[in-house]
Amino acid sequence: MLRDNTTISPAAEALAASASESPFHELVAAREVAVAHRVDDSFVAECTDTRHPTLPGRVQIAWEDEPGRTHTRWVPVLAHLSLRVHDRVLVLRPRSFPEPLVVGIVDGLASCPEPPPQVAAVLQVKRDEKVQIVAENGAPLLEVTRDGEGPVVRLMNAATRLELPGHLQITADEIVLRARQGKVEIDANDDVIVTGEKIRLN
Repeated sequence: MLRDNTTISPAAEALAASASESPFHELVAAREVAVAHRVDDSFVAECTDTRHPTLPGRVQIAWEDEPGRTHTRWVPVLAHLSLRVHDRVLVLRPRSFPEPLVVGIVDGLASCPEPPPQVAAVLQVKRDEKVQIVAENGAPLLEVTRDGEGPVVRLMNAATRLELPGHLQITADEIVLRARQGKVEIDANDDVIVTGEKIRLN
């Protein structure tokens, strides 16, 4: 619970109210309010917004003081903190810093759903185009295209290996393994287990 040690002066309140006018007014207001409104050295608040309209590295927090009044403010965040809306955060007011500073996320006080993965990049491919990866000599290695049934991934080298150090699992509604010519060989240094409702050979 946040406690006020002094009363905010009318001038400081006016500056805080004008903080939305511009980033400059916001920074000036934050400094003036910090001087006029000394609070506890640390408190817990809730993150209500993570995207400041103009200033990077800031989030909006909300908290209640002892009389039950709700306060909101845009404050800076320590580098490398990944905040989400509704996160409970630990806020410090360093003596040598003019405004509160979010320094950590308080785990276990509120359940937050995992955010959906964000798309980092999109490459649009038209029906008559393909994406190709080539070697340094220009030889094609892999290409991604599509046909009437959906996407097609082609490994362009006649002799190709798929290697990984751990477990490989392929999951689909149906799986078809087809050799256009030649044999299909399965080699294991342990048991080979085939499980199915019916197993048909030839």
